[in-house]
Amino acid sequence: MGERELFDKIKTHMIPDLVQSEKRFTKWDCWTDIYQLHIELKCRYKHYDDLLIEKSKWDYLSQLNTGVRYICSTPEGVYSFNIKEIPVPVWEMKRLPSTTERGKAHWYDKEVGYININQGINITHLIN
Repeated sequence: MGERELFDKIKTHMIPDLVQSEKRFTKWDCWTDIYQLHIELKCRYKHYDDLLIEKSKWDYLSQLNTGVRYICSTPEGVYSFNIKEIPVPVWEMKRLPSTTERGKAHWYDKEVGYININQGINITHLIN
């Protein structure tokens, strides 16, 4: 599933007032007035028990004066994490592509950490 489909499912089944960010490159993807919540969406095309998050996104999201969720889909489920209630990941430098779009990536070093799926809530049943 792609981010647009994930957004549509969350909006349809969970958060009817969800709106997408108007800017293409932001540290968050959508917002809800009802819940006063910023949400960052990620879609992974392979399942991992430990899901990657960039330190720059974590730092930005954790400083917001609202609720914050990191929602990540994999082929095995959709997991929602409350950034302000889980431990800060251990950060490391990793050489990663700038995008997951095939043939368009440039490789560079990113500071990243991992969040285990057990630190979140599996919301798959709520959006299907």
